[in-house]
Formats: sequence, C-alpha cells, structure tokens
Amino acid sequence: MARGIRVVGAGVSRDERPELPPASKEPKTKKKVKAVAAPKAVLAKLTPKKRAPVVVEPAPVRPPAKTKAPAKMWEGRLGTSTARSVEEYTTSIAIDSRLYAEDIEASQAHAMMLKAVGLLTATEWRAIDAGLRAVRREFERNEFVVEPGDEDIHSAVERRLHDHAGAVAGKLHTGRSRNDQVATDMRLYAKRVCREIILDIVAFQETLLRRAQEHRGTLMPG
Repeated sequence: MARGIRVVGAGVSRDERPELPPASKEPKTKKKVKAVAAPKAVLAKLTPKKRAPVVVEPAPVRPPAKTKAPAKMWEGRLGTSTARSVEEYTTSIAIDSRLYAEDIEASQAHAMMLKAVGLLTATEWRAIDAGLRAVRREFERNEFVVEPGDEDIHSAVERRLHDHAGAVAGKLHTGRSRNDQVATDMRLYAKRVCREIILDIVAFQETLLRRAQEHRGTLMPG
C-alpha cells in the first residue's frame, strides 16, 4: 500500500516549485485574529455580570385610577411656585365654597351631555357621577377638607373628584371652560337663594299676621 502513495511535491526540485508570496505580505493574518476576537469582546460587554441578589422592599403602590389632579390649573405657565401671600390674596374658597351644590349639579349635567354625544362611555360616566355624589356627601356631612392648592370651589371639587374617580375626571372639562362653569354656578346659586329669600319673606309676613291676630286687643303705647 505504501508504494502506491505518491507525495505531492515529492521529487520536484526547489527551482521547479511554484513561488509563494512572501509571508510578510499577508495582510489578512491580523484581521482574521481581530475578526475572531471582536465578537468575543462584544459578547463580553453585552453579557450581564452576575450580581448578588438585592432585596428591596416594595414601595406602596397606589391604584392607577386614583390619580390626583394638578396642584393648580395654571401651574404649567410659571417656572416657580407663587408666594404664599399671593395665594392667600387670590384664593376665594372661603367665600365660594357655598357654591358646592351648584358646582356639582352643573358638573353632573355636563357629564350626562358628554355621555349623550358619545364623548364619555357609560362606564366613565358612572365613575364621574359616583365621584361627584361622594364629594357632595362630604360637603353635606362637613367632612370635606380644603387643601392649600384649592383656589376656589371649582378646583377643590375637581381635585377631590380625581381622588374618587381617577384620571377619567379630567374628561369632565371637555367642551367647557372655567368661565362657563363659574357663570353656570352663579346663575344656579342666584336662582336658589332668591327662592329661599322669597320663602323667608313670606314666612315672616305670615308670622306678623298671626301675631297681629293674637294681639288685636292689646294696647300699645304710642
């Protein structure tokens, strides 16, 4: 078997062998090494190092539906917070808090309109309506807490509505400006108060007539 094997190149003189390019002119040797080594370096950077497990106590998570309203309606227009004296001068919550019933009633009517035209789903409308009813009960039971950011009754109700209904409360301003809200509240309040004043005057007149009948014979110095 060994005699039948012919070694390639055997018996050929050195002069007859084909010339090979010199080893120094092979530019691919270093590139091949880099091509093989580069992926390893990249993989080494991308492979995360094993670290000892860190035990972190979970932070209290609030339900996503209970998002709070912004502290102020115009807070995005100013770069810094306003002075406390300015806030105390411009706030009106101490006076217009008597409009809470009208403000909530108008908001309930507005929410029904948004649902009727398809801007609120039935689920969103129920959440807003239930939140407004809850805020009204807090006022009626004298349980509503006014916060420093509450400039007026409108912002106070809006803030508390966000606490009860969540982010959907922000849709209540669709198609309604703050001036619309103020004008509607004042009109409803004037109608209610005028009716109460008229009834009080009538009650006073009836009391005078009744007392006059009781003292028809009473002598009065005069």
